[in-house]
Amino acid sequence: MGGYEFQRAELDALEGVVRDPTAEPMSLTLPLLRHITNDFSHESRIGRGGFAVVYLGVLPSGLRIAVKRLSNIAYMNESAFQNEVFITMKATHKNTVRFMGYCSQIQRQFIKHHGRHVYAQLVKRLIFVEYAPKGTLDAHIGN
Repeated sequence: MGGYEFQRAELDALEGVVRDPTAEPMSLTLPLLRHITNDFSHESRIGRGGFAVVYLGVLPSGLRIAVKRLSNIAYMNESAFQNEVFITMKATHKNTVRFMGYCSQIQRQFIKHHGRHVYAQLVKRLIFVEYAPKGTLDAHIGN
């Protein structure tokens, strides 16, 4: 599938979560999220916040989700991220978008830092939620 390494079953499971409002949020792989956001392309970008960029994810069926790519927040360790995901999974309200899942990938690789090669830990964290085509809440609230 275009150089992306994910299983068709993972894509089918995501379709199921999007279609079923009672489905439990799930964990996805980064390659799948790259695929549905066209490799996090500029054209797929639909928003930006203080700690994240939001991309439109389009599934083969045409269903859409919002994929929030969190900036590399040094102070949030894996345990804190998992706790935040757990709390978000339990929070539901008619005025909020539905939390559908997350991706957390920690990778070690050599990078150049201040002219030297160092072995660094690269952390990629994303969450995905129901797509709200009318934009953000602050766009609809008057001053």
